[in-house]
Amino acid sequence: QDFLRHFAGKRDHSIGEHRIRALVLIAPARALGMIRPHLSAATRRVLIAELDRDYVKLPLHEVERHLSALS
Repeated sequence: QDFLRHFAGKRDHSIGEHRIRALVLIAPARALGMIRPHLSAATRRVLIAELDRDYVKLPLHEVERHLSALS
């Protein structure tokens, strides 16, 4: 949970510096549920989607293939 809190804080910092204008969170449902309370209002404003998926063990080209199929 410390990792998720740290992740949320880093996203908030980047959003505050206008380096992120749109955000899609992709994680297993449990992780999404754990991170939501740590998202700031600014982060929620740029959050355009949440996907309940676990792509951690996939190579990057497979992740890209899965994500391109969503659009």
